[in-house]
Amino acid sequence: MTVSDNRSDGPYYPAQSIPVALPVAASTPPDEHRQSGRPGGVTARNTPRVPRAERPAERRSRQALARIRRSLSDRDLAVLASVKDHRFLTTRQLEVLHFSLDATRLSAARTSRRVLNRLAALGLLRHLDRRVGGFSAGSAAHIWAVTETGDRLLHLGDSSRNRQRYREPSERLLAHALAIGSRRIDLTLAERSGQLELIEVATEPNCWRPYLGPVGERLVLQPDLAAVTASPGSGYEDCWFIEVDLSSEHLPTVLRKCGQYEAYRRTGREQQERGTFPIVIWVMSSDTRADELARRILGTPSLDPALFRVTTPERFIPVLMGRSA
Repeated sequence: MTVSDNRSDGPYYPAQSIPVALPVAASTPPDEHRQSGRPGGVTARNTPRVPRAERPAERRSRQALARIRRSLSDRDLAVLASVKDHRFLTTRQLEVLHFSLDATRLSAARTSRRVLNRLAALGLLRHLDRRVGGFSAGSAAHIWAVTETGDRLLHLGDSSRNRQRYREPSERLLAHALAIGSRRIDLTLAERSGQLELIEVATEPNCWRPYLGPVGERLVLQPDLAAVTASPGSGYEDCWFIEVDLSSEHLPTVLRKCGQYEAYRRTGREQQERGTFPIVIWVMSSDTRADELARRILGTPSLDPALFRVTTPERFIPVLMGRSA
């Protein structure tokens, strides 16, 4: 369950050379030319060069990006990193993650919109034409993505990194990315309220696990999120692989993914590298779908039911805290 995307906002202006005289065999009528300012001279009408301040952000030099980076606050960089990690986040999601500690909700909303618009003006963020809740929802429903320039700024000095290009996401891909972002916010809010301690959280592809299949083929387990939490006063850490379901896959496909987790566990690689194997928690789109998946896991001999938890978004945090699904 993965998604990938990134491109810079704004039009592309090709560099053009301005001719100094009208070509001898020009097909353009005389009235399509303007006087050059020299006696008897004319020049063809051309698209003017883009002023330095207006040149597309993707053409900025490394030195220019370094200057911009130095002008950004730690929170600015954290906002960019969050959008980059999740691929897409809404204004409201970013407000919760990075601005909710402001004095009031209204103050947080104003500050978040001001910061996001400034990062967009710098060419580091762009918002999609689509909005959560439609255009009537206003700017709070904007969906944000990091531009190519923003990606370059976040990885200045990393010459080995491939440049990422933005591609418009499908509705299905976008909905899944935002749902993963919502589960990340659930974890953040639970930590702030003292329900649990969020020790570590990793988004894809950083949470993916490569391994070898039964005949030596290279495979990759692809959770939507990985997290390490602790209950207050417990003294123990709980490790989780988190899968977010939106009913876009048939349940047999979901069961095959469960089988992949079992196959990866049998390699022993996770246990050797991290000392334990995480519990796999499926956050299903409805109670009916959750009940059906739980029933099928119990009825599949090759799956160990103790490895899995099946729940819904409303019960996600209680399950992480050790309560029943």
